Amino acid sequence: MKVESSEFIREALATYTRINVEALEWMIARPSARQPFLDLKLNSITLQNYRDADGLRSPAYVYGWIQGRGLEALVSHGIWLQSRNRDLSERLLARAELLYAALAALVDRDGGAYFLYDRDMRPAWADAQGALHPQNLRTGYRGPADAFVAKGLIAAARHFDPDRLGDWLVFLADIVASVEEGRFIIAEKQAFDASAIASQATNYSPYMLMLSAADLLNRLGLGDAARFGERFIAHALGNHLDAATNLLRDEVSGDFCNPGHAVEFAGFALAYCRATGLEAPLPALLDLVEGCAKSGFHGPGLAIGVSVATGQLESPYFPWWALPETIRAAAHAYALSGEARFLHIWREAHDRFFTRYWRGSPPIAIQNRDINGPVDVAPATPDLDTLYHTGLSLLGAMEAVEG
Repeated sequence: MKVESSEFIREALATYTRINVEALEWMIARPSARQPFLDLKLNSITLQNYRDADGLRSPAYVYGWIQGRGLEALVSHGIWLQSRNRDLSERLLARAELLYAALAALVDRDGGAYFLYDRDMRPAWADAQGALHPQNLRTGYRGPADAFVAKGLIAAARHFDPDRLGDWLVFLADIVASVEEGRFIIAEKQAFDASAIASQATNYSPYMLMLSAADLLNRLGLGDAARFGERFIAHALGNHLDAATNLLRDEVSGDFCNPGHAVEFAGFALAYCRATGLEAPLPALLDLVEGCAKSGFHGPGLAIGVSVATGQLESPYFPWWALPETIRAAAHAYALSGEARFLHIWREAHDRFFTRYWRGSPPIAIQNRDINGPVDVAPATPDLDTLYHTGLSLLGAMEAVEG
């Protein structure tokens, strides 16, 4: 559905195009001590590069999460820019091809992808004191790094290594199966073993993460491999949705809701519905977007934790990524419904992001804030965004309304 653009939408799309190009140029211009891996280990508040003395923030360590996200972003933006900025497109795809080869080699070697690689590029996990331990390999368990890297490999192989596309689709299918079979370990800062599964709560976040893979597959013309998306939408809505507040409970019987993850789920689910013509979940998904905005907008951004029962804040932090995810979800909701409530949510997330997070020079966002201002608390990894939450979210918003 193509939506008639308001002045706000026209200006927003122009802004998203401009900042994505600026951020991509900045990202691929940064030197890396671990070529061809991307190095965005920069403090978003002080703008100081992390050094070897900064422990696990050091450039000596490579985070599989970030590299998989970066590969997907490089390829997706490279293709998007082919008719808009051919020079940048070619440079992005050239960098992506090198990163693809490196990540493919790691997956072939280890049987999967891992959150953290040590100085010798061996999978590891860090305990609460920051001590590193070798990660268990080829155990049959999967985790978020597998999903992020698999998505990047599929996007890249679709473009320049079709002979291996089938391998990566099989890899992704096993990750999907691991979610449904109870083999997916959500928290990767621990050993991959049976005890990690036994202590794990019933969180819907793996379903949300794999919906992002379904969205990618649909956009790449690989819809047959994305059919799990309908089951995953039904699972999250059927088991985690609170009808009174239109929020998703992180745990089936819990009170905690992460509005950022919930609105991210809604955005990917709405994109899936648009791509496949699935209609049954739409009313619940549209209300979910509004519920996340009503309960989540506080202080500088979108809260990372609220109580479903009381609406009270359950975390002091407001990370940057939740706002671009809200922008994407609201854009899809507006494109599907044409309802003004979603344009209002989009504008609110846009304004908060650009007035309270986006630095402009350099073209990065402050990673995290509390009520009083920026805080040096990394949401997941020390690397800044590789144009995944920011770039791909804003690109998704553009594609939603340009139709």
